[in-house]
Amino acid sequence: MEETRQIRVSGFAGQGIILAGAVLGHAAVRDGKRVAGSSSYGAAARGGSCRSDVVISDKPILFPHVIEPDILIAMSQEAYDRYTRNIDRENGMVFYDQSTVSVKDIPGVKQVGVSSTELAAKELNNAQAANMVILSVMAAITEIVSQNAMISAVNENVPARFRDVNMQAVKLGFAQARTEQKHPGDTGQWQAKSGALRPVVDNDLCVVCNLCPSMCPELCISINSQKSGIEIDYDFCKDCGICVWACPKKAIKMA
Repeated sequence: MEETRQIRVSGFAGQGIILAGAVLGHAAVRDGKRVAGSSSYGAAARGGSCRSDVVISDKPILFPHVIEPDILIAMSQEAYDRYTRNIDRENGMVFYDQSTVSVKDIPGVKQVGVSSTELAAKELNNAQAANMVILSVMAAITEIVSQNAMISAVNENVPARFRDVNMQAVKLGFAQARTEQKHPGDTGQWQAKSGALRPVVDNDLCVVCNLCPSMCPELCISINSQKSGIEIDYDFCKDCGICVWACPKKAIKMA
């Protein structure tokens, strides 16, 4: 890790943005780093803009606020559009929730798409744990804090009734990061996905309701009239799982 890193976790109130920043800061302390942090959120209890800034360093921190983020976590489109404006254009990294954010090309910046909401909903049965999933993917890829430190920080900062699911989310995020795959091309974008799981259609169950093609963010699902069902173009599919969630007949499964 570089001597000083500036991290901004952003989204809207209700996504656990402040908690994510607190967990990251405490994890860094557990790993022997110096930490400073601050947070900002709108008047609305839910739905308003929200961010948590964390500065992590091996040396004394002279200014405790984020000026130019090295790392941005964006869990909403508004946060992505606002905070990518001043990200480090030489070494910056953006981690974004694929279900809520549409990205643009930012020269010099690597972008990592994480299906954090879908993963939390499917694997943990709790979409609210998406903040810990995406935070842990970021921590694993950047090696900014260790998994053990993250688990200790969750234990210290999360109420007992939510502690277990958040610890599982940390483990899920680190496991997801280990299977990260680089996206083809030179756009600087990356895909963080399992590689072993993708949506598979059972056309015996499919009633061709046309819901999944309309829900697909990548427009990679189409009706195949010859087969009387749907087909998925895996060259463009991000394995986000939205089609699985949307299908009323459970004809699509991650397999």
